Amino acid sequence: MADGAGITRREAKAVTRARLLEAALLVLDDVGEGGLTTTSVTRAAGMAQSSFYVHFTDMDDLLHNLVDELSAERRRRTRAARSRSRHDPEHQDRLRDTFRVPVHAFASDPRLLHLMVRSRSDRSTPLGKWSRRLHEESRAGMVEDLYAVGMPNDTERARRTAEMVAEGINTLTECLTLGHLEGRYPDVEEIVDVLVAFSDCYVPLLRRAGSGHR
Repeated sequence: MADGAGITRREAKAVTRARLLEAALLVLDDVGEGGLTTTSVTRAAGMAQSSFYVHFTDMDDLLHNLVDELSAERRRRTRAARSRSRHDPEHQDRLRDTFRVPVHAFASDPRLLHLMVRSRSDRSTPLGKWSRRLHEESRAGMVEDLYAVGMPNDTERARRTAEMVAEGINTLTECLTLGHLEGRYPDVEEIVDVLVAFSDCYVPLLRRAGSGHR
């Protein structure tokens, strides 16, 4: 059913939910997770506190949804780029896309990157837990990509090495993207050049190292 303005009840509910999530981001940016309460969020959203519980069971539920929604599009685009590259591993631009897409995704909405980096080391909060979960999922996806291009995974040492390389690539991607957002590295293609070079440097070496340990 639509109201007098032509908006359905479902659409109105989605708008209210989005306002609450946006307000939570504003509070996080302003005072950090310690100042995140139902009162501060609803006040920032300009609505009654009772509206909060129509959409979220508690603040942990809001934070979980916030992290998932901010990261969903980035993950979808990154997975699609990696899938294209796996199906055509010799195609250089598709390879570059596997690095280009995450940088563009983070740069298009830098709030997720700042939120993840800031909260990841905090082991006392749900936000820190979910940030680490996203980081672990990203590392696991990169490990799969490394296996797909020939890195060995037949021993515990080989699997551990692949994880370390994946960690290095993902951490370098974050650092260079932060540099891009701060204006130090304005050209995304230059960032992609460095990420490809890092990958090209390690993967052949690790293939040979894996062969030597069999």
